[in-house]
Formats: sequence, C-alpha cells, structure tokens
Amino acid sequence: MPAIYPKKASLSLTSDDETRLQEFAPLFNIEFRQIDEKTYVLSTNDGVRSCNVSLPAAKAHRRLFMEISSRAAKWVHFHLGVACRDSLLGADRRGI
Repeated sequence: MPAIYPKKASLSLTSDDETRLQEFAPLFNIEFRQIDEKTYVLSTNDGVRSCNVSLPAAKAHRRLFMEISSRAAKWVHFHLGVACRDSLLGADRRGI
C-alpha cells in the first residue's frame, strides 16, 4: 500500500516549542536571533558551508525547527506516523 501524504502539511508550534527550539539552536551550531518584531536571522556554519538567512517572524521558528531536525536526525528517533515536532520535542512534553 502506498504512503499517503497530506496535500498541505502545516506545522504549528507553541510558544513553549519555540522557546525550546531557541535553546537547542546553539547545540547544533545555529545562531538564531530576533532583529525586530517582524524579522529573525538564522546563521549556520558546519565547517564546510555557511548560511545566513533573514526570515519573516511568521516562518522563522518553522525554519529553525527544520534546521535542527535535519541535524538531530542522527540522534533522535523520528517515529513513523508521528509528527516530527512530537518526536523531537515530545519527550520533554511527556517528562521523559
């Protein structure tokens, strides 16, 4: 049976999720800072390539989530059928 993918995936993050992501960022060599009410800057440098992106506030934490998830894939078990958000941040929500 083929996998079923939603037509439009949306990621909703709570303010607690956003705070946790900002705490995780330095652990993955990601600098994430707010410039003003409408803009954040995300900077990465993995030794091979660097990235410096200006992001609108509405999308900034989702991009941060994606950057952290891609780096955390080596250590976090992303469960099939469970939102990546819940796999990455869910353990803390359950007190594990």
